[in-house]
Amino acid sequence: MSTTHEYIAGPEGVVNRKRLTGSPPGEVITYFLSEEERQQLIEKYGPILRKRPQRPMHQKTIEPQLTKEQYLAYKKQGLSDEAILKLRLPGLTCAKLVRLKTRWGIRKDGRKINQGT
Repeated sequence: MSTTHEYIAGPEGVVNRKRLTGSPPGEVITYFLSEEERQQLIEKYGPILRKRPQRPMHQKTIEPQLTKEQYLAYKKQGLSDEAILKLRLPGLTCAKLVRLKTRWGIRKDGRKINQGT
């Protein structure tokens, strides 16, 4: 069911309003200021602002400097994963520690995952 407001008449003929996006094409008019007008506006409103430097989308991540041997040595000393994280090793977070342990094939309880079975 259509209403009378869905369709409009334009230079292309009768068009469904739902299919139009953005503004219709038209003439673009560009204005230029003389140097005198530009200086007057700078005096009135202040200097032209520079564009803000764009921040990188993602900050550089530091790869954790923890090897499997170091991790196992900490575990031999009786440190829990929580205690290892409290050592504040550069770039080591809980998620990264879990990922490293998975990559190394170590279970949560510290035992190696049996690859053969």
